[in-house]
Amino acid sequence: MNNILKYYYNFKNIEIFPIDSNYLIMDEKNYTYLFYKIDKNININFILNILNKIRKPNYYGNLILNTLKNYISKYEDNNYILIEIKGIINEEITLNDLINNNIKYRYLGNEKNINLIDLWSKKIDYLEYQISQLSKNKQEVLNTFTFYSGLAENAISFLNVNKINYNNTHKTLTHTRISCNPLVLDYYNPVNILIDYDIRDYAEYIKSKVLKNDDILKDIIYILDNASLSIDDVKLFYARLMFPTLYFDLIEDILLNNIEEKEIDPYIENIERYINMLKDTYLEIKKRGIYIDIPDWIKKES
Repeated sequence: MNNILKYYYNFKNIEIFPIDSNYLIMDEKNYTYLFYKIDKNININFILNILNKIRKPNYYGNLILNTLKNYISKYEDNNYILIEIKGIINEEITLNDLINNNIKYRYLGNEKNINLIDLWSKKIDYLEYQISQLSKNKQEVLNTFTFYSGLAENAISFLNVNKINYNNTHKTLTHTRISCNPLVLDYYNPVNILIDYDIRDYAEYIKSKVLKNDDILKDIIYILDNASLSIDDVKLFYARLMFPTLYFDLIEDILLNNIEEKEIDPYIENIERYINMLKDTYLEIKKRGIYIDIPDWIKKES
């Protein structure tokens, strides 16, 4: 690794700390970098355009050109980029930080509305096909997919029924995925940036907490009371809570990347917790005088 980094970036006297498939680097001047593995379909120009538009000051990491005047470097047949990290890398980002991140509002271009119904429908169709081809000996995948794909279908139906005016929603900088209490290192990684509805990060944050023994309700209340959501934002928030992105991510990894099937166990153990989260969120929305038309099976038990 030292030789690779020296070749691409002329690094000398560095410390290297492996993090999964990535490498944290500290140089002799105490600058911190992340040598980060990326997918082949990552759009570097999109990332650079976003970083340019949000301007300084910001905490998103800078992409560093290598000695070949390219942002992408090759290592063990994989693509990597080098990111200069800002801030304290192991500091946690709180829910309050998510809501009050003023940097994300600097990028408010005239982005087209996102057709979630189409995107989510294609995702379900894609996974159904993969399961039909690859899940012959994966019983836990087969046992759980019926529930979670049904939940995703409910999310699509919810969008169809609840007549959302997308012009009244807010699009901002969000993240492909976000966990509860993410670290600065992950939150400000520019590779994770995308333009989406503001509620995306809030919903993904809540769904990640379903798998942990944390108090979800207080965070749901905090979001509804402090995130300045329009009625249409609230509807989108509820729809995205129903759509099981993390479960679908894991199914893809099990089917295509040989992740062990036992990793699905938390999604089996927390089905009731997931359902209770949806019930509680519905009741909190109702308390605030906002009407949403939800699936009967949630309404009956709320």
